Amino acid sequence: MLLLAAGCGHSVTPTAAYRDPSSLPQAISVTAIQESGSILLAWSITGDAYRTIDGWNVYRKDGMDAAPTKRNVALVADIVFRDVAVEEGHEYYYSVRSVSAAGVEGAPSHDLVIRYDRVPPPAPTGLLATPGSNAIALQWVASPVSDLATYRVYRDGGIHAADLPDPTYLDMPVVPGIPHRYSVTAVDRNGNESARSDSILATALAAADTTPPDAPTALSAVPAAAGIALDWISPGDADLRGHYVYRKGAAESAFSRLAAAGVVVGTSHLDDAITSNTTYAYYVTAIDSAGNESLPSPEASATWVSHRVDTGGATLGSVYPWCGVVANSGRMQFLIPAVDIGRAGTIDTLGLWFQSGAAIYNNVSVSLSQTTATTLQAVFADNRAAADAPVSVFGPSTLNLSSPIPASVLQLPLVTPFSYDGSQNLLVEVSWNGDDNRTVVFAFRSSPGANRRLWAQPDGGATRLEPYQQFVRLVFR
Repeated sequence: MLLLAAGCGHSVTPTAAYRDPSSLPQAISVTAIQESGSILLAWSITGDAYRTIDGWNVYRKDGMDAAPTKRNVALVADIVFRDVAVEEGHEYYYSVRSVSAAGVEGAPSHDLVIRYDRVPPPAPTGLLATPGSNAIALQWVASPVSDLATYRVYRDGGIHAADLPDPTYLDMPVVPGIPHRYSVTAVDRNGNESARSDSILATALAAADTTPPDAPTALSAVPAAAGIALDWISPGDADLRGHYVYRKGAAESAFSRLAAAGVVVGTSHLDDAITSNTTYAYYVTAIDSAGNESLPSPEASATWVSHRVDTGGATLGSVYPWCGVVANSGRMQFLIPAVDIGRAGTIDTLGLWFQSGAAIYNNVSVSLSQTTATTLQAVFADNRAAADAPVSVFGPSTLNLSSPIPASVLQLPLVTPFSYDGSQNLLVEVSWNGDDNRTVVFAFRSSPGANRRLWAQPDGGATRLEPYQQFVRLVFR
């Protein structure tokens, strides 16, 4: 019969309290050390330091749902226990219970889950050393094991750096001119350390590198669907870090570096932050690991035009009449065939051929939906019913026309870009309300098309069913 207190024990006469499991001390903070062929458990104790117990029982489950078995033959007198019947790769669940002088077990500790693993990871491969000014940069191939914890770097035979989470290390400061031999190891979560990698010899540079790389060559700029595609040939210096891209628009007096591009590691870049119908000039430079920048490459330029689909024709003038409407609200639907659009993509701007005096239009809304219908019906709801669920892409918003607009394309940037699959027809609906009565003029072509119709229904008047071919422009990204 033992009393465990501050690492010492002495006899105490048991009382009825020690027949109550809840009155017994409990093992807490159970820890484990994996050893060769065994697991060493240790724990601390809760409760009154003078409570009387005879010892401890250690239980193990060989799986989450397995029944626990007692590992000790005799009561464990100390607060450590070595379990010698363990197998590589097996997962064990340990718990510890105190045992009173009356033979009563206390409450179990929390389960400690151990996966017995004494197999170290493979040695790292691909160790490279890049000398720098008073520094040596190391990198190697990441370990493929799933339970990797850290890496260690050895220099000239001894541990130089430990607990490295990534397969890179910058050794600095290093006295220049003195060679050092490096190797690395991998350590898993159970503390198993791999063999050392192949070693490599490296010497820090005696002075900072101030020599820039050669300039890139053969720069080309080609318009693409989403922007201007740039390609070039890199100088290929051994310490090359990457490239900077510079741009100048037609209205700009000087080149500026594209901050969004950052350091371009490869030899190509797509510039998509540009404006349609604008010519841009470019050059690129190379930078090395010391931050030295080369001279500019030869310049290249290109003009990018956003892909636009003009449905209804682009020839406007005296060949069409105007339809004047006096109303305080309006609603229009257009049906645009997929064959006229001719592509799939994301629509981010809608243009309408529109004329108005200076005015404020309230609650302007635009919705788009795809439909298999090939012609519009005279009832708005029927056209909606035949289409996919409409997507609100603009508004409701106030459109403030501070000066008269002649017959021209009014561009509406869509708040919600619309993803068009290219296979179905497109139903466009534009509406507004809440204005004072005013004359609104919509332009339509003189030769109506059955598949492209405008149905206009002003408030406060008879329904007007006008099968006119409206000029609509879709702007894709």
